[in-house]
Amino acid sequence: MEIVFKILWTDFAINQLKDIFDYHLIKASPKIAQRLVQKIIDTTLILENNPKSGRKE
Repeated sequence: MEIVFKILWTDFAINQLKDIFDYHLIKASPKIAQRLVQKIIDTTLILENNPKSGRKE
């Protein structure tokens, strides 16, 4: 039996992601802001298939 993991985003994390987007939207460009946020999301989704690859808290 395979254990399935799912990433759950807290409200705090979502707000932080929005803040990152807004900051880079102003300081860089919409394209850079979107790419950066998408990279963060894609990287965290790797944890669903490789849960031990993340940093230990």
